[in-house]
Amino acid sequence: MAVALKRREARPFAAVCSASAACAVLGLTPAATGLASSESVAPATIVARITTGRRPCLAAPIRRYVWVSNYGGSTLARVNPNTNRLAGRKIKVGFQPCGLAVAGGNVWVDGYGTSRIERVSLKTLKVSRRIRVGAAPWDVRYAAGSLWVSNNFDGTVWRLNPATGRVLRKIRTGGGPANISFLLGSIWVGSTSGRSVFQIDPSTNRVTTVSAGGDAPTSLEESAASIWIANRDSNTVTRLDPVSAQVLATIPVGANPHWLAAGSDGTLFVPNNGDNTVSRIDPAANAVTETLRVGPGPIVIRRAVGDLWLTHLRGTQVWRIHVG
Repeated sequence: MAVALKRREARPFAAVCSASAACAVLGLTPAATGLASSESVAPATIVARITTGRRPCLAAPIRRYVWVSNYGGSTLARVNPNTNRLAGRKIKVGFQPCGLAVAGGNVWVDGYGTSRIERVSLKTLKVSRRIRVGAAPWDVRYAAGSLWVSNNFDGTVWRLNPATGRVLRKIRTGGGPANISFLLGSIWVGSTSGRSVFQIDPSTNRVTTVSAGGDAPTSLEESAASIWIANRDSNTVTRLDPVSAQVLATIPVGANPHWLAAGSDGTLFVPNNGDNTVSRIDPAANAVTETLRVGPGPIVIRRAVGDLWLTHLRGTQVWRIHVG
């Protein structure tokens, strides 16, 4: 969907590390930050700061809106991307929602604090079904014709039929299953514990444990023919060869990195929940190009309607970021 951006509201980020002196204060060097390549990347600009509710966790494009799960408010909000304003009333759901998936005419949301997933009708905008899953569901994703739910406390991923809600398979991965991505034909699941991620073949439900090269590798993203993994407890991002499963690079970022995403220019944006920054990685240099100061508790960056949408788990706002 083409969206006319409100350029009069836009303003560039404050770059935390944009010169050698600033990098030295942060204990970083120009080589470590990739400043030599900073001139080749597109500028990142705040298009809008949208108040959606308490502790927004994830933003996802669904139909003609961007839906936001408010973890602290137990609600879902819808943002009209043409106006950057909320559309209609918030939808009340279970305790501590975060992951969102759309299948058919319904939105599915996990309830970390309820050990259930809930089905919200796109027609009525009301919860039409609740299904008990494993302990502390961290994420829900629709891919390969199924719903996938990562259960953080019991080391399993459940596969469900989205039409009937029937559990098709309970897949044991171990670890603390976290964010789910569908990358290069496989289901990839991060973990809040250990040093491995899990690759699930949707045709067989077979699990392959893959070394992530860092501690608590919660989130994954595909870009530049590689898989990028945010290691929450190591404060690093690792670059993985998806064919050989070999770690190609380990890149220091900010404190407590979470779910990263690629911008339109191919650079990776990494939200650092522990220090209220976003690290921007240039895949050509395998290094951080710049560090951007954002709001409290950045947690997830997702692509929607041509921009990046950043949620703040210790705040109330979703930031819309234009790259280019």
